[in-house]
Amino acid sequence: MNLLQGLPPGGVGIFARAQSVESLRIWDFVALNYRRADTVVKAGALKAAGVRVFLYSTPEHWQPTQAIGEIAAIRTTATRVGATGFIANPESGWSDISSAARTGHGRALSDGLVAASGDMSVGIVSFPLWPGLSSLTGLGGRVWGCPEMYAKGRPASATATWWARWQAIFGSTRVIPGVSGWISHISIDTAAKYDTYLRGMPPARGAIAWTENGSPAWMLERLRAWRPAGNAINSVISDIGAIATTPVGIILGLVIAAFVVLIIAATME
Repeated sequence: MNLLQGLPPGGVGIFARAQSVESLRIWDFVALNYRRADTVVKAGALKAAGVRVFLYSTPEHWQPTQAIGEIAAIRTTATRVGATGFIANPESGWSDISSAARTGHGRALSDGLVAASGDMSVGIVSFPLWPGLSSLTGLGGRVWGCPEMYAKGRPASATATWWARWQAIFGSTRVIPGVSGWISHISIDTAAKYDTYLRGMPPARGAIAWTENGSPAWMLERLRAWRPAGNAINSVISDIGAIATTPVGIILGLVIAAFVVLIIAATME
């Protein structure tokens, strides 16, 4: 029984590029591009090192008319390598179609991801104002979200609005921030500035960073030491709240409540 099924991963992970297994094994979880030739070998090595493995692919494979086929392909590879789950990455093409078309494709994407979840953790990552977001329906706590909280040149109120919008779609406990692990996207060139940027992220179970092969060592070190929940107590509280909203958690809650009522009734006799 997996109490956290349907929830985003905890801890800090990264979307990997061409980094070595040795450099990737320091993370709590790693998302590998399943279309790379070395993914199967890397997945095996990371799992052997105790690192949770997810798969992803780049946005051009998640265009509206391609998304359903991509779900089938990435899930097949995820099953093959024993990955914890996979992450859809839709960006390209969704702003080029009509609102009505987005609604249809968004529903199809939702249904496809829910159907594919089963024993896997399935998420969606995209830029915060991705136009297909509002068309996602029927997720039922089975899919989690990850907005890319770069906020370059934008006030904190913008990131708060983005976060609330994603929580409204996925649920308050089923969203984690996608953060920048490269300088060019956030115009930050010192560890102190990067610390401030990370502290501006909302509390969550975990976070995923987009990195590149040239991400500076000081940035990766600060990212590795950071926790989006702020501290261990907040992490535990976040997990308890997350578990309580899962189907299993709700059933356990009802059982516990019934047990308490029986105890109270027995003491009153």
